[in-house]
Amino acid sequence: MQFQLTYDAMEDRLLLRVNAGDKGILGFWLTRRCCRILWNILQQRMDASLIEQHMPQDASASSWMKNSRSHQASAELTMQEEEQPAELTSAPLLVTSIRHGTHEDRHIIGLFDQKEHGENFLLNDGLLYGLANVLQQVTERSQWDLALSFGESLMPGTERLQ
Repeated sequence: MQFQLTYDAMEDRLLLRVNAGDKGILGFWLTRRCCRILWNILQQRMDASLIEQHMPQDASASSWMKNSRSHQASAELTMQEEEQPAELTSAPLLVTSIRHGTHEDRHIIGLFDQKEHGENFLLNDGLLYGLANVLQQVTERSQWDLALSFGESLMPGTERLQ
């Protein structure tokens, strides 16, 4: 699965393109409000992932994240605006509801419009963290002042103070 996230200034929305294999390339418009909701859901899923991994109490979050980076490195996520945008299979849906949960060891993120058209996506930890990282970077470029940031326990490269 491949994601591409770009900011569209004319629409004042983010366009999430998802290469869903045989379903083609699906498009989802994310409003500022939906980005805030999606960020909170991604944070919940990441927190749940930390708990499910039974991170030792003496291990720092940054060391856990370093071990997870191998997954993140293999995640196929792009946000480069200079890259040619992928052609969508159909018109993008305006996301009005986001659902989430788990299935086995994967995270479910569902994006749906007002008529309940949409798609559920199964993400491993690497794709989940990669999507959060890309969302954070692209919303900064949009200048929406969302101030999306990883909590202390999830911020890569930081150590907890004793």
